[in-house]
Amino acid sequence: MSTPDLSQRQHSCFISYASEDGELARQIRDWLSKAGLSVWLDTQRLGAGSGVLEELTREICNSKAAIVLLTEKSLSKKYVKHEVEIICDQQVNCPGFTLIAARTSKDLDPTEHFPSLRKLSWFDMPDGKLDIQSARRLLLSLTPPVVHAKGQRHVFVSCGWGANDEQLNRNVSSLLAKRGVRLIGDARDQQHFSEDGKTRIRRIMSGCGGHLLILPERKSPGKTAEEVYKYFLAEWEIGRQLCLSRRIFCVSRAVLPGILQEEAIEVGQNGTTGDVEKHLLDLHDEIEPAEPYAFLAAEVERGPERNEAARDILEHVLGMGCLLGKDYMGASLRERIVESVMGSNIFIADLASQYNPSTGKLQSNLNTCIEAGIAIGAQRTVFVTALDPKSVNQEVHDRTTQVPFMFRNDQIIWYSDAVDFLARIHRIALSMRRRIINQELLSS
Repeated sequence: MSTPDLSQRQHSCFISYASEDGELARQIRDWLSKAGLSVWLDTQRLGAGSGVLEELTREICNSKAAIVLLTEKSLSKKYVKHEVEIICDQQVNCPGFTLIAARTSKDLDPTEHFPSLRKLSWFDMPDGKLDIQSARRLLLSLTPPVVHAKGQRHVFVSCGWGANDEQLNRNVSSLLAKRGVRLIGDARDQQHFSEDGKTRIRRIMSGCGGHLLILPERKSPGKTAEEVYKYFLAEWEIGRQLCLSRRIFCVSRAVLPGILQEEAIEVGQNGTTGDVEKHLLDLHDEIEPAEPYAFLAAEVERGPERNEAARDILEHVLGMGCLLGKDYMGASLRERIVESVMGSNIFIADLASQYNPSTGKLQSNLNTCIEAGIAIGAQRTVFVTALDPKSVNQEVHDRTTQVPFMFRNDQIIWYSDAVDFLARIHRIALSMRRRIINQELLSS
């Protein structure tokens, strides 16, 4: 059976489990879905007929990772063993495919039934429940890391991603990469360039100091140049609004919209004509080295383990540092926190993580509210989270009124507990995930 390239696979992960463990499998699926991951789960457990086995094989090969739930029941199932064999084969033959084995009891030794797992380390889910550390490990395992680089220049790259565009892109962008510039793009598996997509692109570009446009030659009968190059125009406009230093290179200036023609430098089909290197050197010198970072504002005293796990997830997925309030000590504490909030690329405010049963209301964190107000005033990218009071008291009717008035118009991301909070943080990070083009230049 032919299998798609890992980046083209439809599912984030496949869950292998015994039918008796269906409730646990569905809970993990639902939690991962909250984290922004797509999960394939055989909800019927149809047995081991040839058609079913073919479908399971197909879905495993259409997943980027697999979770095997190791329980007393699953160790005895032939269909689970069959799935494990296919999953292990994928791990061997498909670079980047991830196998995660989770056992519900430390006393379980799966290697007698599944010899292929002998070289694999597994993690524990006591009594089949996720805690902060197992949730953290699971999310970090399922999401490829973005390498964290300090003190580099960051340039967002707008280009065509078709096979015919690769040589042009490589010849132009590699000249910047050789100078240590970090080349940033939108992740391949993100949604189409809708209004939400424009917001995502703007957030990613806000962490860059420069914008490089590499324009292929595009023609489409019955369409204007503005229609053909509309995505490039949209990213050009975002870069203009962000005041990014910019260079535009193209195959043919004549086919471009007028506004792009004014700036475009014609370099031919392969990007080898004209003084490309000189223009890129000028772009390099116009950009200051920077280090984008996220800031997580949350209660320092409560939930330190949760907050550290959230930091790990943000840094892993985004490839940038994440600051917490507890990182600041000594003199000028407030001034340094304000400066860091105003300079953050992503600001996450956990407005309230406690519920007061005597008042029937959430206890808002005053410091977090103040920091969130500073971030909003500085026009940072702000996400607002809060404990869902309905998870504590089902009689709560309007949870929005439980947060301070100034935040009631914001889209609040509600969570039910610490593990659910980590899922929401992961989903936020995925929405800002960047593509590091330098890695692609090195690997090909």
